[in-house]
Amino acid sequence: MTEPGIAVFACRRVAEELPGAVALPCAGRVAPGALIEAFAAGAAGVVVAPCGGAEHGCRFDCGAARAERVVSTARRVLGRLGLAAERVAVLRSAGVLDGFRTAVGRLGPTGVSADGAPGDVAGLNRWMAAIAALSMEEGLEPRRGDGRPQAATRGMRAETVLWEGCTPFAELLLEEAFGGMRSGDGLRELAHAGVRARVLADERCCGAPLLAAGRTEEFAAVAARNAERLREAGTRRVISRCAPCALVLGREYEAAGVRLEAEVTTLAETLAKAGARFPPGVAARLVDCTMEGEEEAARLLPQAKVLGGKALHGPGGWLGGAAQRQAVDAVLGQAARKRVESILASCPRCALALRLLGRPGSWRPRALRVLGLGELAEGGR
Repeated sequence: MTEPGIAVFACRRVAEELPGAVALPCAGRVAPGALIEAFAAGAAGVVVAPCGGAEHGCRFDCGAARAERVVSTARRVLGRLGLAAERVAVLRSAGVLDGFRTAVGRLGPTGVSADGAPGDVAGLNRWMAAIAALSMEEGLEPRRGDGRPQAATRGMRAETVLWEGCTPFAELLLEEAFGGMRSGDGLRELAHAGVRARVLADERCCGAPLLAAGRTEEFAAVAARNAERLREAGTRRVISRCAPCALVLGREYEAAGVRLEAEVTTLAETLAKAGARFPPGVAARLVDCTMEGEEEAARLLPQAKVLGGKALHGPGGWLGGAAQRQAVDAVLGQAARKRVESILASCPRCALALRLLGRPGSWRPRALRVLGLGELAEGGR
């Protein structure tokens, strides 16, 4: 990392001109999650430096354009986490780094303590750990609203809250891989089922990564802040998009001595009680990653075939690893044998895993449509 607090990811052909830069085969190869991770580690600003120019023509033709797309994605994620988009940029020459450093200096400290930097995890797990850490920082104010009228800002009441968790961030980071596909709008699905809900525009991570790391005191502090925010909004019911978050918000908060003063349920359970129906043609569902989630999915989709002998990941996990690859291959094999064209995953993380690892290609030409619970109403109309 250059001084003061500027992380640089550069094409290896120009990296030596930027002391402390991370050299890459091509600047366009950097992932947006790596830029987010740098901020969680304490960076005040991050730059991506492609070669380009007359002296260094890009050997991959589109390295600079790809770097621009990556930075654009990172800016959107950072904006939702409460960090200024100007803190990350593409630099076309080493000579403008001083100007960027000055501009970042004017913005002041990020407010990030860097205590929650990702540990010994890799891939999307690592990036989501960085997002969770930034989301829990007291010095940052998350901005998840995206202009939605159902987003409750400070001072607004939200008696029923849809807890979205980290999945929307993962969808942003994987936007290019998914071709812009989303797991649906949970608020719209709830409205279709007759349930009025809001999201907290400043929703933070529930604290699950701290709990998994054994940092119980810090977890209790995060839980207390979240509980206070929900009390401030007058929340009486929290509907979690996935069962693992619901377990943390309900069971683990109570075990940490934090009283939430709100009923905690899941999107699947809420939709089942409201009499929601899944779209015609979706005759299969993926086994859920928790026992509680599996019970609720069975109630919601009682006639659906169940695919997957085991969950695609642990209750607190994300994506990656040989075990998950094998689990996804098993699900895809079952779907092929049973001639299933579409499958519903009640856990949004499982839906992400199946979409990412099961994308069609020359080696797997047959596409499998994967739906999340937030797409029930959309697929049914």
